[in-house]
Amino acid sequence: MKSLLHRLLIGPKVQLIIVVAAAIAVSSSLVLTIGGQALKAEDDLSRQLHTLADVVGKNSVAAITFEDGEQLRRLLNSLFANRSVIASAVFDRDGRPLGEVHNSVGESFPLPIGWINAVLRGGGDTYRRVGTSHVEVLHPVLLDGELIGMIFVRSNLSPVRGSVYEALLIGGVALVVGLGTALLLASLLTPRLVRPLTDLAAVTEKVSEKEDFALRANVEGQDEIASLALAVNHMLQQLESRDVRLRAHRDQLKAQIEERTPEPGRCQRPARQYGRRAARLQGAR
Repeated sequence: MKSLLHRLLIGPKVQLIIVVAAAIAVSSSLVLTIGGQALKAEDDLSRQLHTLADVVGKNSVAAITFEDGEQLRRLLNSLFANRSVIASAVFDRDGRPLGEVHNSVGESFPLPIGWINAVLRGGGDTYRRVGTSHVEVLHPVLLDGELIGMIFVRSNLSPVRGSVYEALLIGGVALVVGLGTALLLASLLTPRLVRPLTDLAAVTEKVSEKEDFALRANVEGQDEIASLALAVNHMLQQLESRDVRLRAHRDQLKAQIEERTPEPGRCQRPARQYGRRAARLQGAR
């Protein structure tokens, strides 16, 4: 990942960071949403099963009292109107089964006698999850406030899975839309964010090529890029001032050298005069 970021230009790099950050944020929210949806769906399933068991229990008071197994099985069969229910049973207050039915399309599981007896003794919860396949509910049947039996309901987790799949679908759509929106915003905003840097880079490149220290970078805003542009402009101003001083000093040295160096005509004239005088003296001798 680091090598990829190092190879990218600043614009694509900013876009990639924005999109990755958006993906992490949306994915985290999606995970939390799906987890919360799964917990809510399981809680709703528990409430629904308890409600169904309560209805059957109220209608089973007479059948439990007279231990009418046939009537109890007919009442238990009504629970299969809920497609997630795969088994149900009725127990008396001593934990003895009075009636039991299983969904014909579901797998038959043995009744959890140990858990049922624990609940009857007041030592267990009336709802439990068995692995990742199903849940079980025990609901008391009361007559004049006295416990006379328990309704047992076993259900698969298809309602929970359906809610999770629905949340996944909605979350997937939200993820795609969120990433698309992040990419669009990154494409629109990144040029505005990167333009001061590209302008600054263009100015430094021109200075390097033409050695023109009179160029200046545009300063926009008051952020770190603006501070960098001000620093570059200050450096260019100092270089320009130094260059002007160097040129002035060079011109001054050139003028001094020209003043102190005699012209060629001035050197040749005295030499010719001296030569003529020497010839006249030699002829006089």
